[in-house]
Amino acid sequence: VRLLETRGFVKREARRGVTVAKASLKEAIDAYTIRANLESLATYLAVKRHDPALVATLKELHAKMLAVAAKGDRKSYIRLNSEFHSSVIRACGNEQLIEMLDIFGKHTARYRKEVLSMPGKLAESVEKHEALIRSIELGDAERAEALRKASILENIALLESHFENGEGSHED
Repeated sequence: VRLLETRGFVKREARRGVTVAKASLKEAIDAYTIRANLESLATYLAVKRHDPALVATLKELHAKMLAVAAKGDRKSYIRLNSEFHSSVIRACGNEQLIEMLDIFGKHTARYRKEVLSMPGKLAESVEKHEALIRSIELGDAERAEALRKASILENIALLESHFENGEGSHED
C-alpha cells in the first residue's frame, strides 16, 4: 500500500483509510513541469559525459522501438521508451538526480501511458528519439536538453485535452 501511495495511485486519509486516488490535471501538469526540467538536466549532463556506449544503447533500443511501433505493439513500445529514457538518465552520473527522476517516473507512469496511447503519438515519438540520438551523438548537450524538455512539456497540452474530454478524471 505504501508503494502505491508513493506512486500516487492511492491516498491515505484520516478516519477513511486508504482510497484509490483520482488522476488530476493539476497533478499531471505539476509533475510534467518538474519532470521536464529535471530530465532535460539529466540529458544535458549525460551528453557532457561523452559516453559512446550510451549512443550504442540508444540506437539499439530505438531499433527495437521501430520494430514494435511498426506492429502497433504499444505495450512493448511503452516499455522500451521507458528503458530508452532511463538509459539517458542513468548516464548523467548524478545519483541524486537519478533517484529524483526514478520517483517522478513512477509517479507519472499512468500519464505517460495515456499520452503514448493517443493517435499518432508513436510515430511522433520515433521522430523525437531520432533527433535526440543525433544530438547526443554530435555531443550537442544544449540541443539534447532543449529537445527533451520541449518533448515533455508538449505532452501537457495533450493531457489537458484528455482531461477536458473526461478521460483523465476517472479513478485508476
